[in-house]
Amino acid sequence: MFGFLLLGGVALSTLPIPAQAVALPFVLAATVFGIRGLVLASRAHLRGGLVPMLAGGVVITVLWSFAMGAMLMIWPLLSDREDCLAGALTAVAKDQCKQTFEDDFDAWRERATT
Repeated sequence: MFGFLLLGGVALSTLPIPAQAVALPFVLAATVFGIRGLVLASRAHLRGGLVPMLAGGVVITVLWSFAMGAMLMIWPLLSDREDCLAGALTAVAKDQCKQTFEDDFDAWRERATT
């Protein structure tokens, strides 16, 4: 189950911005199932690489959950950037979208730290 949920999270995180939010429940569920599997595998004293592989997978899903949570915090900025890039036809327009996103992100970070 851990692998299927993780695979679902990976697949959903490649979609455009609005659909990426659906990946977070998959990743959180994968974390829960990964922890449960890790506990069961370690209690069963299984030999081989299953326990270290599950531990690595759990670490990856936890870090990925934090990254997706951070992405949700700046969701409006990311959505505006994607809309801007969708309408940008030239390299100059794409650079302007990038600069606008960076300026907005700096302003958001400044508001968040004060």
